[in-house]
Amino acid sequence: MTLRCQEDKHVRDRAELVAITELGQAFEHGADIASDNIQSWGIQLEKAWLTSEDDRVSEECWENQDDGWIPYDNPFTSGDYGPLRFPGCRCTKLRRRAR
Repeated sequence: MTLRCQEDKHVRDRAELVAITELGQAFEHGADIASDNIQSWGIQLEKAWLTSEDDRVSEECWENQDDGWIPYDNPFTSGDYGPLRFPGCRCTKLRRRAR
């Protein structure tokens, strides 16, 4: 009986990880579409990486956050153009009008 409970928990944990990751990717994709539309009007944007700032943040995500505000079309230090970097990544991308 214990093995079955462990298997059930693993399936629930995996399903939750997939759901959180898919939701995060959908959010970022929608925000990118809106940002692309804004830039098509001639408005330049900048972006910044925002972590959860806790002990579960990866080194690469910390480095991306340390980049500060960068041009919207440039990659972050990791080579990524925005979160999510991996399943379960809890980072997000901030956007603002370029200064």
